[in-house]
Amino acid sequence: MEIKLINTSLSYFRLFTKPVHTTEYNEPVAYDLARYLHKLKLEGESESIVIEFTTNNADLLPVWIQYHFSDEKRKTLSQSVISGMDNLIFKSESHLRFNIERIKNRFIEDKCFGNASFRIDKDETINPNLSHDIEIQDLKIFGSGNELVYRKSGVCQESEKPMIISEYRNLLEWLPLEDKLKLINIGISRGQKYPSQSNPYIVFELNYSEDRPSVKWGDKVGNRTGDDIHKWYTYVTQLIKDMNINNRVYLLLKQELGDELVSK
Repeated sequence: MEIKLINTSLSYFRLFTKPVHTTEYNEPVAYDLARYLHKLKLEGESESIVIEFTTNNADLLPVWIQYHFSDEKRKTLSQSVISGMDNLIFKSESHLRFNIERIKNRFIEDKCFGNASFRIDKDETINPNLSHDIEIQDLKIFGSGNELVYRKSGVCQESEKPMIISEYRNLLEWLPLEDKLKLINIGISRGQKYPSQSNPYIVFELNYSEDRPSVKWGDKVGNRTGDDIHKWYTYVTQLIKDMNINNRVYLLLKQELGDELVSK
Protein backbone atom coordinates (compact mmCIF):
# COMPACT_ATOMS: atom_id res chain seq x y z
CA MET A 1 0.00 0.00 0.00
CA GLU A 2 1.40 3.40 -0.97
CA ILE A 3 0.48 7.06 -1.21
CA LYS A 4 2.66 8.81 -3.78
CA LEU A 5 2.54 12.58 -4.05
CA ILE A 6 4.73 14.97 -6.07
CA ASN A 7 8.22 14.16 -4.85
CA THR A 8 7.41 12.20 -1.69
CA SER A 9 5.78 8.90 -0.83
CA LEU A 10 4.78 6.81 2.18
CA SER A 11 4.53 3.04 1.80
CA TYR A 12 3.44 0.16 3.99
CA PHE A 13 5.33 -3.09 3.30
CA ARG A 14 4.55 -5.88 5.69
CA LEU A 15 3.79 -7.15 9.16
CA PHE A 16 6.27 -9.29 11.06
CA THR A 17 6.42 -10.58 14.61
CA LYS A 18 9.46 -11.07 16.79
CA PRO A 19 9.86 -12.72 20.19
CA VAL A 20 11.13 -9.85 22.30
CA HIS A 21 12.89 -9.68 25.66
CA THR A 22 12.97 -7.13 28.44
CA THR A 23 16.28 -5.47 29.35
CA GLU A 24 16.68 -7.72 32.40
CA TYR A 25 19.47 -10.26 31.87
CA ASN A 26 18.56 -13.94 31.45
CA GLU A 27 14.87 -13.16 31.50
CA PRO A 28 12.68 -15.34 29.26
CA VAL A 29 10.85 -14.00 26.24
CA ALA A 30 8.23 -11.47 27.25
CA TYR A 31 5.92 -11.88 24.25
CA ASP A 32 5.79 -11.70 20.47
CA LEU A 33 5.92 -8.11 19.27
CA ALA A 34 4.00 -7.17 16.12
CA ARG A 35 5.80 -4.57 14.01
CA TYR A 36 4.73 -2.91 10.76
CA LEU A 37 7.42 -1.94 8.26
CA HIS A 38 7.02 1.37 6.38
CA LYS A 39 9.12 3.40 3.97
CA LEU A 40 9.39 7.16 3.39
CA LYS A 41 10.90 8.60 0.20
CA LEU A 42 11.83 12.09 -0.87
CA GLU A 43 13.15 12.67 -4.38
CA GLY A 44 14.93 16.03 -4.64
CA GLU A 45 17.16 17.71 -7.19
CA SER A 46 20.27 17.82 -5.00
CA GLU A 47 19.56 14.75 -2.83
CA SER A 48 17.07 11.95 -2.34
CA ILE A 49 16.18 10.33 0.99
CA VAL A 50 14.85 6.87 1.79
CA ILE A 51 13.86 5.98 5.37
CA GLU A 52 12.63 2.60 6.57
CA PHE A 53 10.96 2.44 9.96
CA THR A 54 8.83 0.12 12.04
CA THR A 55 5.87 0.89 14.28
CA ASN A 56 3.31 -1.04 16.28
CA ASN A 57 0.53 0.91 14.56
CA ALA A 58 -1.09 -0.97 11.69
CA ASP A 59 -3.22 2.00 10.65
CA LEU A 60 -0.56 4.68 10.26
CA LEU A 61 -0.86 4.97 6.47
CA PRO A 62 -4.69 4.75 6.24
CA VAL A 63 -5.04 7.32 9.05
CA TRP A 64 -2.58 9.64 7.29
CA ILE A 65 -4.55 9.44 4.04
CA GLN A 66 -7.89 9.91 5.80
CA TYR A 67 -6.59 12.94 7.74
CA HIS A 68 -5.07 14.78 4.80
CA PHE A 69 -7.79 13.91 2.28
CA SER A 70 -10.80 13.80 4.59
CA ASP A 71 -14.34 14.77 3.59
CA GLU A 72 -13.97 17.87 5.72
CA LYS A 73 -10.88 19.00 3.84
CA ARG A 74 -12.38 18.13 0.45
CA LYS A 75 -15.42 20.28 1.24
CA THR A 76 -13.10 23.28 1.39
CA LEU A 77 -12.02 22.75 -2.23
CA SER A 78 -12.73 25.50 -4.73
CA GLN A 79 -15.22 25.03 -7.55
CA SER A 80 -12.35 23.87 -9.70
CA VAL A 81 -11.88 20.36 -8.34
CA ILE A 82 -8.56 19.93 -10.12
CA SER A 83 -7.00 23.06 -8.60
CA GLY A 84 -8.55 22.20 -5.24
CA MET A 85 -7.07 18.72 -5.23
CA ASP A 86 -3.74 20.19 -6.28
CA ASN A 87 -3.90 22.33 -3.16
CA LEU A 88 -4.56 19.31 -0.91
CA ILE A 89 -1.74 17.37 -2.57
CA PHE A 90 0.63 20.32 -2.15
CA LYS A 91 -0.21 20.65 1.56
CA SER A 92 0.13 16.92 2.23
CA GLU A 93 3.40 16.88 0.26
CA SER A 94 4.73 19.70 2.43
CA HIS A 95 3.73 17.83 5.59
CA LEU A 96 5.28 14.53 4.47
CA ARG A 97 8.49 16.37 3.56
CA PHE A 98 8.43 17.92 7.05
CA ASN A 99 8.31 14.42 8.57
CA ILE A 100 11.11 13.10 6.36
CA GLU A 101 13.48 16.00 7.05
CA ARG A 102 12.75 15.95 10.80
CA ILE A 103 13.28 12.19 11.12
CA LYS A 104 16.45 12.32 9.00
CA ASN A 105 17.95 15.16 11.07
CA ARG A 106 17.20 13.30 14.29
CA PHE A 107 18.61 9.98 13.11
CA ILE A 108 21.97 11.34 11.91
CA GLU A 109 22.78 12.62 15.40
CA ASP A 110 25.32 10.46 17.26
CA LYS A 111 23.16 10.58 20.40
CA CYS A 112 20.04 9.30 18.65
CA PHE A 113 18.65 6.10 20.16
CA GLY A 114 16.89 5.27 16.89
CA ASN A 115 13.40 6.22 17.99
CA ALA A 116 11.35 9.10 16.64
CA SER A 117 7.75 10.12 16.04
CA PHE A 118 5.79 10.22 12.81
CA ARG A 119 3.41 13.17 13.01
CA ILE A 120 0.17 13.00 11.08
CA ASP A 121 -0.51 16.50 12.40
CA LYS A 122 2.41 18.90 12.78
CA ASP A 123 1.31 20.01 16.24
CA GLU A 124 1.58 16.90 18.40
CA THR A 125 0.79 18.98 21.51
CA ILE A 126 -2.68 19.81 20.25
CA ASN A 127 -3.22 16.42 18.59
CA PRO A 128 -1.14 13.87 20.56
CA ASN A 129 -3.19 10.98 19.16
CA LEU A 130 -1.90 11.85 15.68
CA SER A 131 1.75 11.36 16.67
CA HIS A 132 3.01 7.77 16.42
CA ASP A 133 6.18 6.29 17.91
CA ILE A 134 8.49 4.69 15.35
CA GLU A 135 11.86 2.96 15.31
CA ILE A 136 14.09 3.99 12.42
CA GLN A 137 15.70 0.95 10.81
CA ASP A 138 17.57 2.43 7.86
CA LEU A 139 18.37 5.82 6.33
CA LYS A 140 19.87 6.29 2.87
CA ILE A 141 20.79 9.61 1.26
CA PHE A 142 21.60 9.77 -2.44
CA GLY A 143 23.33 12.59 -4.31
CA SER A 144 22.15 14.35 -7.46
CA GLY A 145 23.63 11.57 -9.60
CA ASN A 146 21.76 8.92 -7.58
CA GLU A 147 25.01 7.85 -5.88
CA LEU A 148 24.81 6.74 -2.25
CA VAL A 149 26.46 9.39 -0.07
CA TYR A 150 25.22 8.41 3.39
CA ARG A 151 23.69 5.41 5.12
CA LYS A 152 22.88 4.65 8.74
CA SER A 153 21.19 1.47 9.95
CA GLY A 154 20.41 -0.54 13.01
CA VAL A 155 22.68 -3.62 13.05
CA CYS A 156 22.74 -6.79 15.13
CA GLN A 157 24.02 -10.32 15.38
CA GLU A 158 21.67 -13.28 15.49
CA SER A 159 22.56 -13.74 19.16
CA GLU A 160 21.51 -10.17 19.99
CA LYS A 161 17.82 -10.75 20.56
CA PRO A 162 15.37 -7.90 19.96
CA MET A 163 14.01 -6.16 23.04
CA ILE A 164 10.79 -4.37 23.82
CA ILE A 165 12.46 -0.95 23.66
CA SER A 166 14.66 -1.61 20.62
CA GLU A 167 15.14 -4.15 17.85
CA TYR A 168 18.90 -3.49 17.82
CA ARG A 169 21.71 -2.42 20.15
CA ASN A 170 24.03 -0.70 17.67
CA LEU A 171 23.85 1.75 14.77
CA LEU A 172 26.35 1.79 11.91
CA GLU A 173 26.95 4.96 9.91
CA TRP A 174 28.61 4.76 6.48
CA LEU A 175 29.93 7.56 4.27
CA PRO A 176 30.94 5.65 1.11
CA LEU A 177 32.39 8.64 -0.75
CA GLU A 178 34.66 9.44 2.20
CA ASP A 179 35.58 5.80 3.04
CA LYS A 180 34.35 6.27 6.61
CA LEU A 181 32.44 4.11 9.09
CA LYS A 182 31.18 4.91 12.57
CA LEU A 183 29.74 2.37 15.02
CA ILE A 184 27.49 3.67 17.78
CA ASN A 185 26.25 1.67 20.75
CA ILE A 186 22.81 3.01 21.71
CA GLY A 187 23.57 2.46 25.38
CA ILE A 188 20.88 0.08 26.61
CA SER A 189 21.40 -0.80 30.27
CA ARG A 190 20.01 -3.51 32.51
CA GLY A 191 16.46 -2.83 33.64
CA GLN A 192 16.04 0.07 31.23
CA LYS A 193 12.44 0.79 30.28
CA TYR A 194 12.57 3.93 28.12
CA PRO A 195 14.80 5.19 25.26
CA SER A 196 15.30 8.48 27.12
CA GLN A 197 17.28 6.59 29.78
CA SER A 198 19.99 5.71 27.25
CA ASN A 199 23.29 7.46 26.69
CA PRO A 200 24.52 6.32 23.24
CA TYR A 201 28.27 6.36 22.66
CA ILE A 202 30.70 5.91 19.77
CA VAL A 203 32.46 2.54 19.66
CA PHE A 204 34.85 3.45 16.85
CA GLU A 205 35.33 5.80 13.91
CA LEU A 206 37.13 4.16 11.02
CA ASN A 207 38.69 5.45 7.81
CA TYR A 208 39.31 2.52 5.46
CA SER A 209 40.86 4.49 2.59
CA GLU A 210 44.06 3.00 1.16
CA ASP A 211 46.16 6.15 1.58
CA ARG A 212 45.10 7.23 5.10
CA PRO A 213 43.56 4.31 7.04
CA SER A 214 42.84 4.90 10.72
CA VAL A 215 40.79 3.70 13.68
CA LYS A 216 39.69 5.97 16.52
CA TRP A 217 38.17 4.26 19.56
CA GLY A 218 35.39 5.84 21.59
CA ASP A 219 36.08 6.99 25.14
CA LYS A 220 33.62 4.52 26.71
CA VAL A 221 34.89 1.44 24.90
CA GLY A 222 36.52 -1.00 27.32
CA ASN A 223 38.73 -4.01 26.62
CA ARG A 224 38.49 -5.29 23.06
CA THR A 225 38.99 -8.89 21.97
CA GLY A 226 39.05 -10.93 18.78
CA ASP A 227 35.37 -11.74 19.33
CA ASP A 228 34.59 -8.07 18.91
CA ILE A 229 36.18 -8.03 15.46
CA HIS A 230 33.90 -10.80 14.21
CA LYS A 231 30.86 -9.05 15.69
CA TRP A 232 31.78 -5.73 14.11
CA TYR A 233 32.53 -7.42 10.79
CA THR A 234 29.03 -8.93 10.86
CA TYR A 235 27.60 -5.45 11.34
CA VAL A 236 29.60 -4.05 8.42
CA THR A 237 28.52 -6.78 6.00
CA GLN A 238 24.89 -5.93 6.75
CA LEU A 239 25.41 -2.52 5.15
CA ILE A 240 28.22 -3.03 2.67
CA LYS A 241 28.10 -5.69 -0.04
CA ASP A 242 31.49 -4.81 -1.59
CA MET A 243 33.85 -7.52 -0.31
CA ASN A 244 36.93 -5.41 -1.11
CA ILE A 245 35.71 -2.79 1.35
CA ASN A 246 34.67 -5.41 3.90
CA ASN A 247 38.09 -7.06 3.75
CA ARG A 248 39.88 -3.73 4.21
CA VAL A 249 37.72 -2.95 7.23
CA TYR A 250 38.34 -6.38 8.76
CA LEU A 251 42.11 -6.22 8.26
CA LEU A 252 42.27 -2.69 9.62
CA LEU A 253 40.38 -3.64 12.79
CA LYS A 254 42.44 -6.81 13.19
CA GLN A 255 45.72 -4.93 12.81
CA GLU A 256 44.63 -2.19 15.21
CA LEU A 257 43.46 -4.66 17.82
CA GLY A 258 46.56 -6.85 17.33
CA ASP A 259 48.84 -3.88 17.94
CA GLU A 260 46.93 -3.04 21.12
CA LEU A 261 47.12 -6.59 22.48
CA VAL A 262 50.84 -6.72 21.77
CA SER A 263 51.40 -3.38 23.50
CA LYS A 264 49.61 -4.69 26.60
